[in-house]
Amino acid sequence: MTAPNLLPALIGGGVALVSATLSFVIAVITIRRAANERREARSQEVAVKLLPRRLDAYEKVWKTLLRMDERQPLPQSTLDDLVSASLWLPDSLRSALLRLLLADNPNSMAIREVRSLLLADSAVVNIDHALGRLSKRGD
Repeated sequence: MTAPNLLPALIGGGVALVSATLSFVIAVITIRRAANERREARSQEVAVKLLPRRLDAYEKVWKTLLRMDERQPLPQSTLDDLVSASLWLPDSLRSALLRLLLADNPNSMAIREVRSLLLADSAVVNIDHALGRLSKRGD
């Protein structure tokens, strides 16, 4: 081959190399995006499956806190149910609840701590705040 015939071949080879590199990069980006979407979908599926159990645990904790506020004795079966339900609660709330249950004489401060963590975790405070802002906006 002569030098003038070599130039189009080099240009074609360079274009092919750039095209192959771009195809590879696009394929890697697409695979990563698909993996992230699958991970997000799995995370949402887990959250949906956990929601009924977590709501049931919230209900049991609220009932127990109300009984503790009224100084009613708690039967061992209630405590057992509450401990097993605490598995579905977030770590900080579960720890505070178990500390409260293990205390010999639970005080109102410990009950308030569990109640505030429960409210924060269930986002009731955020809902109340948002509703308050909406009602002020309407005035």
